[in-house]
Amino acid sequence: MKGTGRIAGYTVNRKTISVQIELSGAMAVIDELERSKGRMKTIRLDTFQVVGKIESINIRRSVGFLIHTARLDFINRGLFRLIEKESLTIEVSTPQQDKLLYLLETVAGKRSQKPQDLLFELTSFKKKDGDGSEKTIPGRRSVFDLSEAQSSVVLDKIRRLSVAR
Repeated sequence: MKGTGRIAGYTVNRKTISVQIELSGAMAVIDELERSKGRMKTIRLDTFQVVGKIESINIRRSVGFLIHTARLDFINRGLFRLIEKESLTIEVSTPQQDKLLYLLETVAGKRSQKPQDLLFELTSFKKKDGDGSEKTIPGRRSVFDLSEAQSSVVLDKIRRLSVAR
């Protein structure tokens, strides 16, 4: 799920941080959020990524949801910097992206690589131009930047890598 919105507020509790996110004009994502409710998800707020559990969904003037994430200093500082922004790109991972994130982490760990470097390697390719010369197309470093079809191709490639090892 991808949309724009803002952080409506956050509270630092004893063990968790509660983050209230409002999406602008996002009535179409209600079903997807409902399916994600109660599950751990990777949520990207612009370039800041946080893993948390979607606790509740509310519909008022806009669609909003509440997530609980670990109480860590770097998360608190990152959210504090973002709370001032009026508009953020908000992405919540799909089940396929969750699977891809897990496999990237696992295989990259076995290869002593960073997951983003492995993803870049798997999504880069060479393409022949009309004049016969080859051109390298750079890959992606985030699963959120992949289309559904690209995610399927990368999942297939990474599964072959994990079986080969």
